[in-house]
Amino acid sequence: MAGVVAGIFSGYQGTSIRAMHQHGTELIVGGEFTRVGSVPNVWAASSSNICAFDGGTGWRALGGGLGIGGRVDRMLRWRNGWVAAGVGDAGAAPASGLAFYDGDRWNGLGNFSGGAGGGFDCAIYQGDLVVTGGYGGFTHIDGQPFPSIARYDGTQWHAFGGLAPWSLHAHGNELFGFGATALQRWNGSTFVIAAVPPTGSIDRLHTHRDGLLYIANNDAFNHRILVWNGVSLQQIGTVQRSRGDVDQHLVGAGHGVGNLLDGEDFRATVLMKNDCAHGTFSHAP
Repeated sequence: MAGVVAGIFSGYQGTSIRAMHQHGTELIVGGEFTRVGSVPNVWAASSSNICAFDGGTGWRALGGGLGIGGRVDRMLRWRNGWVAAGVGDAGAAPASGLAFYDGDRWNGLGNFSGGAGGGFDCAIYQGDLVVTGGYGGFTHIDGQPFPSIARYDGTQWHAFGGLAPWSLHAHGNELFGFGATALQRWNGSTFVIAAVPPTGSIDRLHTHRDGLLYIANNDAFNHRILVWNGVSLQQIGTVQRSRGDVDQHLVGAGHGVGNLLDGEDFRATVLMKNDCAHGTFSHAP
């Protein structure tokens, strides 16, 4: 990816960056926003909750329509397209928590119903799509009963354990669950606790190009980046912020231009970067 990633995001009901992925020469960004640009008050694209950045041409909307009708909590590359989780409507197509982008348009992926609703998350595990609705997020998919977690092979939905974590992340050949106060690991039949952070919750996992698993860990006053070494969690540095608001949280991670990128849940969202060697985050650019 050429150029420097520079993003200023704006939204009507809050602004956050939840997911970032490099795809070819572009960085795909998802979260909660309605406009994005590289210069304050000069908006390059009006696209709800998902957009793309190229170092040469800047920001653009992704797909037809006005974007995604709901906060995007997860984006995954799958079967020559993109899966977005946490959505309401996708472009001009209705979606109930999950949508698929084929490079041209968005389409709903499964009809989720029942339960308490709320956010959805997913991961690609052994070639299939595993979807969770958290604790009681859904009870049925396409009319078939599933206890808030299921596996999709591209044609059919299948049962996948009985305990649904809030969120999912595939790291190498392993599948992790997170979103509460513990890092959970799939053992082939259920999720078991692998590690617990010093305080607070585990809010995002990211597999970086260096092969390590990075973790966003927040409590009311501390916002840490941890790394999983296969046995335990270790803090790798601090996050430097230009403001002292205690309501700032680390909610996204991705990579671009060789750096680890972090998205923050600010009143005005920015991108931050880390070169994975010095352990200190700074605003990007």
